[in-house]
Amino acid sequence: MNSILLASTVAAGFVLCGLPSQSLPIAYPQDSISISQGSILPLGYFSGVPNQEERRMQMVVPASWLPPTGATVTGIAFRANSSGTIVYDSLRIDLSHHTTTNLDISFAANLPSPQTVVPAASRTVNWPHNQWVEIPFATTFAYDGQSHLVVDLQLIVNAASTFCSHQVAGNPERNDLPLGPAVAGGIGSGAVTAATGSFMKAPLQFRLLVSGTPTMTLLSNRGGAFNNTFAIGTTVNVNVNAPVGQLYGTLVNLGYQVVPVPIAPLGGEAWVLGNTLFLGVTAGAVTTNGIVVPNDAGLVGLPLAMQSVVVDLTSLQGGFTGAADFVVRP
Repeated sequence: MNSILLASTVAAGFVLCGLPSQSLPIAYPQDSISISQGSILPLGYFSGVPNQEERRMQMVVPASWLPPTGATVTGIAFRANSSGTIVYDSLRIDLSHHTTTNLDISFAANLPSPQTVVPAASRTVNWPHNQWVEIPFATTFAYDGQSHLVVDLQLIVNAASTFCSHQVAGNPERNDLPLGPAVAGGIGSGAVTAATGSFMKAPLQFRLLVSGTPTMTLLSNRGGAFNNTFAIGTTVNVNVNAPVGQLYGTLVNLGYQVVPVPIAPLGGEAWVLGNTLFLGVTAGAVTTNGIVVPNDAGLVGLPLAMQSVVVDLTSLQGGFTGAADFVVRP
């Protein structure tokens, strides 16, 4: 990748609001600190849009983004685009392994092996602007390291809530990402337990929190001539989340393997095989390397996929993180 300039920096620390120290983030489709596109569905509220108090929505995370070594999923986090306080009369979250990212409009068809991780209950959540807020799982979920993962949200929002929206994967939209069904209706409509929905265009941006394995995330602020994420002339941060003193390497290529490749003796499988983009030893709970994307219009549309390997220098045991990707924007 000779056309991409590299500038390496190491972050001083890693802070997740309200997260246990052993939980590390998987950001889908990317981490975020300044994306401004938002949606009131499914978690927000706007009194000017009536008859949407009951909601149900599903999202699917491709296996390539998830830890190929398996992991324990301990919670999920969302990020408000505009601050507000939401009163949920009921909020329930289920997870399920799945063999496909091509979801059906039938909610049940997308949950072949559902597990309730947040039982239905009322709660009030203060959503500060531009901060991750975790919803911890009452029951953790054992991810198998191979399947795609479906997230099912069922909730009822009380009209006493204040205006709030949550970040979506926009600026511009990722039309290549798999979509999930969603439905909304008024109180008593039955939307919260609806059987079918319509596909939501812009996937909600979120983090899964996992323990038992290192992770890798991508972060791009908006910038460039069109205020896009992953734009030419901006910096993309590649974050390796792992204990201090681990050997790590990050691989890059123009896409994923069609089938992930096992590479013994490393744990998990390689979704990305290509050039070594970064190599070093972790200096903090998060190690950040920056990719400076040249201000070259010829790079627009270039897809880049990345995946890291983390090895403990004492035991010499290690494996692959989940992968992530982006497309260079104008």
